Amino acid sequence: MDALDLSGTIKAKSDQLNADDLVAGPITVQVEGVRLTNDPKQPVHIFYYGCDNKPFKPCLTVRRILIALWGADGNQWASKWMNLYIDASVSFGKQKNIGGIRVDAMSHISSAATISLTVRRGVKQRFVIQPIQLENHS
Repeated sequence: MDALDLSGTIKAKSDQLNADDLVAGPITVQVEGVRLTNDPKQPVHIFYYGCDNKPFKPCLTVRRILIALWGADGNQWASKWMNLYIDASVSFGKQKNIGGIRVDAMSHISSAATISLTVRRGVKQRFVIQPIQLENHS
């Protein structure tokens, strides 16, 4: 019997991709385009193929990773791939361990990269980003 995929029935009703959309597991997306907005909290909107106009709005930590590895020109991110997952240890303000979207693999990097970033005042965390081999995606 063929599998009956029910994951589409649990997507959050929101104008963006959020952690609740990833409870069924990580997703690997191909960037379609990037838009800079006037929203100081979420200034970058990453549209990816199949997003149904619900862009990924990366947090500061993820933006730093993307810029460190892909460069600051968002137009150059088009057609590149990234793997998004829920990091359950992400906190927001006084809400501890509520979960947030992180990236752990990216295309167009030659080898694994380790980046140490501040995740909250006085606390640094190491992020290891694995390369995505493009022959696995089309």
